[in-house]
Amino acid sequence: MRMSLNRICIGLILMFYATSAHPQTRLGVSLMPGFSQITQSLNLVNAKVNLIRSVCVQSGIYCEHEYANHVYFGLVFNYFGVQSSENWISYDINVPDKVLSRSIVTKQINCFSVPVYGGFKIGKFGFTTGIQSAILLSSNGREQGEVYVDGQVIKFNSDFNKLNIDRLDYGVMMGLNYTWKELTFATTFYYGLKNISKLDNHLFNWRIRSFNVGINYTIKKWGNE
Repeated sequence: MRMSLNRICIGLILMFYATSAHPQTRLGVSLMPGFSQITQSLNLVNAKVNLIRSVCVQSGIYCEHEYANHVYFGLVFNYFGVQSSENWISYDINVPDKVLSRSIVTKQINCFSVPVYGGFKIGKFGFTTGIQSAILLSSNGREQGEVYVDGQVIKFNSDFNKLNIDRLDYGVMMGLNYTWKELTFATTFYYGLKNISKLDNHLFNWRIRSFNVGINYTIKKWGNE
């Protein structure tokens, strides 16, 4: 029994040493444009909503620690700008085929986000997964469209300086990357888990989704190659 315990302890020590050999810490900057949506799930019988893909961007500073050239952990301090567009069509509840209005609603949210992640590498390729939290700094929106009344078309254009949303968001993220010298070419997908809308939760369900492709550039290294 004692011999088995000793072997287990020795094995754990050797495994720790193997994963701790040649550690390296990197500090760098990242720029990752992409596409985003703020999902809209409605429980209305007289309205139809189609999401339109919109542009987003993440940019920030990252710090990453790598063990034995194949396991790494890190975090990023990001600016995260999210946009979303929706095509709305509302119908007469008594005459389902009669269109009452059409409009395009756009929303923009600016966040400070902190992804915390871990991953592993095979050669120069890496797989990353982690969690991301965000503080929503500012928001705005616009609705442009037209209403049909007694054969007339009435156009409208409304701006919103602030959306009725929660200031905190969180979700999960994952991605793939390829490292070449000081550059890392990366893709990430963020899946927001929180409904950030403060409107009626039975009708409105806003969750942030984004897919980004970009470059990380290492500006400082510590440790062994």
